[in-house]
Amino acid sequence: MSDQIPLPAKAYPGLPELPIDDRALAKFTFEMAARLHDFEQRFAERREHPRLSFGASRGASQRPR
Repeated sequence: MSDQIPLPAKAYPGLPELPIDDRALAKFTFEMAARLHDFEQRFAERREHPRLSFGASRGASQRPR
């Protein structure tokens, strides 16, 4: 087994801590959700999966083609 490398107490001790603004995070999340919805409306196509017969859903053997 390989030796594990100990993790530092802080990720980057030279950088100051960055406060998280809840309002900015909520705005970012809302805008990203709107963009994703717009992207899906423009480019995503719904796929219809074929219905399985009862035998196929049980894993029954099929004749070779």
